[in-house]
Amino acid sequence: MKCPKCGQEQPAARDCAYCGIVVEKYADRKGMSQPPPPGPQPHTQKPQPRPSGRADGRGPSRPFAFSSISSAWPQAVSVLGFARELLIPPTAARRRFYSSLARMVRSGVGLEEGLQTLQLTGRGALRDISTAALRGLRAGLPLAESLAAVPRLIPCAQRTILHAGETTGHLSEVLDQLEAMDGDTLALSRKLLASMAYPLVVLLMSCVIMPLPTLVLGSVGAYVSEVAGRIGGLLTIISLLWLSLRALSLSTPAIFRRAPASLEQLLRPGRKSLFFLVLRSSLRSGVPIREALGIGAMVWDSLQNREFFASAVSTLDGGGTLTQALSPMLEAEWVVILATGEKSGTLEESFAELFEAYSQRAAARRKVLLIVATVLLTVAIFAYTASQVMGAYQQTVEAPMQELELMMDREMRGIWNGL
Repeated sequence: MKCPKCGQEQPAARDCAYCGIVVEKYADRKGMSQPPPPGPQPHTQKPQPRPSGRADGRGPSRPFAFSSISSAWPQAVSVLGFARELLIPPTAARRRFYSSLARMVRSGVGLEEGLQTLQLTGRGALRDISTAALRGLRAGLPLAESLAAVPRLIPCAQRTILHAGETTGHLSEVLDQLEAMDGDTLALSRKLLASMAYPLVVLLMSCVIMPLPTLVLGSVGAYVSEVAGRIGGLLTIISLLWLSLRALSLSTPAIFRRAPASLEQLLRPGRKSLFFLVLRSSLRSGVPIREALGIGAMVWDSLQNREFFASAVSTLDGGGTLTQALSPMLEAEWVVILATGEKSGTLEESFAELFEAYSQRAAARRKVLLIVATVLLTVAIFAYTASQVMGAYQQTVEAPMQELELMMDREMRGIWNGL
């Protein structure tokens, strides 16, 4: 059997062992004719319409309440799902999806069977990803196109890499690479949280210690209410900051789609590493370089960056070399790597080297960003703590002084009234 999508020869089966599509449904979607199975065709019976009245003939039944509840329930579920996606990043669920699916594909489990297993055993975002992938796969869509139904859970760049893996027949390797990328993101997040642990502890202790003069000069109730107010205000600030960051991360593709191409290249250096990863996977499977450039261009959100790769294809069509086509996006010291690989016929090794180089650069920038974010947050936390200390000190000092001024004012008024 020859797969109608990736063209790989393999024994007859329902699913393609390389790209994972359901062969018959993909062929029906593309308009390919499939021969009928041998033997007599089963007789199909048209479904009978369901009666609208009761069985006893006393008028129509009452499905209205149930239908209104059933129509409102998916809306509530969608609202809860959006709130969950807004509050909780799907990185951990996405990493588990990639690692579990890659393990099952390497073990010989069919893609549909593997997705069904993840759908039954997963929870939250993992179940949503598996459900969308399984629904699209049963409709004859490739895995990358199926996951386009959940754009907030699977970003466009990762779907592009999945598309390259399906096209080239290296789906398990691409899934491993995506799992490693999400693992790096989780490690960076854990480092940031670990670096913020000490300043947050200091901030919480200040919320408990600073109102102590209220406990000495006032009552226990006033002290508890002041501590609760400080902690509540702190949690409100943290929640608003977290919601702002999550909303910004969800709208990042739309922002970069309208931003200049140079801004995206400056702020997202990892996209170049993804681009060369796609080229390496495509070249290993014999995909033409022009088609590989078109697939790799999809990792960019800015349309101007995608137009650059269209001009690169035009350069190749005009008789230019691949080095000439891609040299505007490369640093001067790395143009030599591509030129050497093109002349020696080792482009796959050159793409792998460029992928590693840009991955290291992206990792270095992430470390710098982590340091800057840690310093800024630490300074902000200690500045807030210092303001709380100054406020408590002023309250401790000014309260007796105000009482003394009031007492002196009363005495002076008594003296003047006696005169």
